[in-house]
Amino acid sequence: MKKILLISPSYKVHKTSKAVLRQEPPIGLLNLASFIAEKGYECEIVNTAFEEIDWAKIKNGEYSLVGFTVFIGEFMKNTKEFSKRIKSINPKIPICIGGVMASLYPEEMLKEYDVDFAVRYEGEYTLFELLQYLEGKLDIREIKGLSYKLNGIVYTNKPRPLENDLDKLPVPNWKVFGKNYNLEQIPYYFRIMSSKGCPFQCSFCYSQSIDSELKKGSPLWRSRTASHVIAEIEKINRETKTTVFTFGDDNFVVNKKRVLEILRWMRKKGFYIEQCIAHLNNLDDEIIDAMGGIVQTVIYSIESASPLLQKLLNKNILLERIPEINRKLFKKGITTTHNFIIGLPTERDADLRMNFEMMVRLKAINPYVRSLCYFFLPLPCTPITEYVKNTMGLELPETLKDFEEASFDSGVEVGKKFRPWLDNERYYFLHKYCEIFNDVFQINNIELSAESKGFLEGDAKLRKIFEGVEKVNKPRVLYRPYVLDRVLKHEHIDLLEDLKKRV
Repeated sequence: MKKILLISPSYKVHKTSKAVLRQEPPIGLLNLASFIAEKGYECEIVNTAFEEIDWAKIKNGEYSLVGFTVFIGEFMKNTKEFSKRIKSINPKIPICIGGVMASLYPEEMLKEYDVDFAVRYEGEYTLFELLQYLEGKLDIREIKGLSYKLNGIVYTNKPRPLENDLDKLPVPNWKVFGKNYNLEQIPYYFRIMSSKGCPFQCSFCYSQSIDSELKKGSPLWRSRTASHVIAEIEKINRETKTTVFTFGDDNFVVNKKRVLEILRWMRKKGFYIEQCIAHLNNLDDEIIDAMGGIVQTVIYSIESASPLLQKLLNKNILLERIPEINRKLFKKGITTTHNFIIGLPTERDADLRMNFEMMVRLKAINPYVRSLCYFFLPLPCTPITEYVKNTMGLELPETLKDFEEASFDSGVEVGKKFRPWLDNERYYFLHKYCEIFNDVFQINNIELSAESKGFLEGDAKLRKIFEGVEKVNKPRVLYRPYVLDRVLKHEHIDLLEDLKKRV
């Protein structure tokens, strides 16, 4: 059997505040490659953000299948360009797409893109059976979760139920990344995905777009057992000698018993978690205590400090608990990062002020706390998108070409058409707000940038929202809370005290 080529079609290397540029690995492709490798297939992964596709291999027919993972925006645009080029070089190579957009719009993408197959939702079993079909071993009509194009006609097979027992899937084989898998974690940091989904139902989240029929047969949150996760960490440690990991789950701390088992095992081994993602409602004293000394950063989204917007987002967190939780985390030497969404329907200046006031309180507790402010983008098939269309009566872009231009970046001009409730003046006002907010609440907020100062000097409304900005607590010394860099330098590390002694 020839090689399978899986492509992450991104041109963009994402910004980072780390001393060394490290990127999020394409975990979906890693899982697919690990699964089909167990079935006897060889797989190659290319991330076009920093790697070139070997077009000579395409021309020579060295791959029996090329697959793309497709998210909104540049991923779609690049998939369209790359697939067209592949077909022009070697029209015999079958091309498959997967990921969120391929799952939501399989028929449309098959009609408009130079691709042959679309794997809908989770793709391990579907991809394997597709390979079996290409070898003449299986009837294509029997492959659940597959849409395909034959003789110009698009067919859609029955959906494939989600796998509830994630331990049935293999422990990820990071060796498929080749030279990109190494002790220094360059270019990829070791991002462990120990679960799928989230029990909370935020109205804007991509997970809300999953087919309702599939949801009926599965819990909202599915996890690997602690032993399965530990096996992956042990394997990476054995192969690279690293002791630093990141957990990328949407919510790592849902199951208390499971997370405590993982944390206690990692403490015993002397391993660190550079970052993990949690939900405020799951962080209790026992979990925070278990994190102390081994977890450097906890990321949990606030989205908005406005109670009214919290309802719109169906966020369901107790805002008054946030300072209390951050104080407990800080006592254990753990810093935090918080995400905010701006540009929401019905948003007022008073809501933006609440975001500022919340972060001022958190900076007072821990001067190294960080916030990241993003523009709201109405993702397809989510409840908040339906609210915009049905309750507000606004039309949203819905063609594939529209989605190819979509971006979370507030500075992208095309973004206005995805937010029809914002006029030009408000859109650019929010762009300036976003830039100032991220500047004020970065890790080392020593001094405002010249750009932020200029925005404030030129806009009375912004000055009112950010009133008191000069009094925001600042760190005493510069600090980059990334334990991996320190481990690689063989520094003495005491996460319980390292953060606090710098304040």
